[in-house]
Amino acid sequence: MITRTQEEILHRLHQHAGASEDLFGFRRDLLINALDVDYARPFLQPDITA
Repeated sequence: MITRTQEEILHRLHQHAGASEDLFGFRRDLLINALDVDYARPFLQPDITA
């Protein structure tokens, strides 16, 4: 099993940000869920607490 660093996950997230093959945002959601909270915070809605 390959473990990615937070920076590698962020890089992939930015790579696929405008990708047309991720029409429904599933890849984006998976990548954000793989991040620690501090790294994911910029991608989360501010009114969400949990």
